[in-house]
Amino acid sequence: MRTIIFSSLALLVISIMPTAASAEWYCKAQSRTGAWGEGWAPGIAAAKKLALVQCAVRTPNRNVCVITACVP
Repeated sequence: MRTIIFSSLALLVISIMPTAASAEWYCKAQSRTGAWGEGWAPGIAAAKKLALVQCAVRTPNRNVCVITACVP
């Protein structure tokens, strides 16, 4: 009986713990014109790309967007 209780408790603890795969990265990109973009994704590379694309949409031609911050 104790084994069942401990097993159930262990399963409960494992099921409520956040997994590394569910962690998301947030990145922000900005240009010298003040345009900006944000990106959320499970991987840092994808989050950077999304932020740069969003910034590029808001930025006038011939201006460059750069990543200003990324946090998990």
